[in-house]
Amino acid sequence: GCNAEQAEAALIACERNCKTAIVMVLKNLDAAEAKKRLDQHGGFIRQVLDKE
Repeated sequence: GCNAEQAEAALIACERNCKTAIVMVLKNLDAAEAKKRLDQHGGFIRQVLDKE
């Protein structure tokens, strides 16, 4: 998890894309890498978290 400040920073970094922000925080990635991994898994957060 993260605190409110970390969540806000993640949302800003990924232009308010919630899925990307979630992956950023939970996988400790930057916005570009989080988006890339989501794209690789059809936009499914669970698949990103489970497969990597």
